[in-house]
Amino acid sequence: MGSVKYAILREKYSTIKSLAIVTSDYHVQRGCLLYYSQLLLSAYDAGDNLLDVISNAGYKAGYEGYESISLQTMGLKQIAGIRGGSQQETPELSTLTDIEITGETSYKKGDDLQLSVTGIYTTPDNETYKRDITDEVEIKGYDATQIGKQNIIVTYIENDISLEKEIEVSV
Repeated sequence: MGSVKYAILREKYSTIKSLAIVTSDYHVQRGCLLYYSQLLLSAYDAGDNLLDVISNAGYKAGYEGYESISLQTMGLKQIAGIRGGSQQETPELSTLTDIEITGETSYKKGDDLQLSVTGIYTTPDNETYKRDITDEVEIKGYDATQIGKQNIIVTYIENDISLEKEIEVSV
């Protein structure tokens, strides 16, 4: 994979001298090393200068359970150019099991709703972790202009799992 990318960069975009890699968190430590090694070998084979890897940014995915170990391994196998057998496992994803609502329950007229929503997940290994899903939920029932008690309904849908919780607030 690295040799193909190297050839494309050198043949089609010969003015490129450096690159940045953006990977998921588990590739930062392992996959990037494999990819960089492949670039180095490709440059050596071509009798060319190595492209400078000036940055390697990663985002959290693997260790928080968003991707199982088998899915992470599949990514590393792809970078290393290893072909799998005919009986590859389908990776299991973590499962959303609950949502948790926290925040203010008492507001003044005109105040914005100040709630945080956390998704609670179970990994295929039966471990639990949490992540902030506040920006991904649907919130209904809040009217900052109406004084009194209000029932707020928070709904979150992920991978065909729909969870709904209710919280009472007062304005």
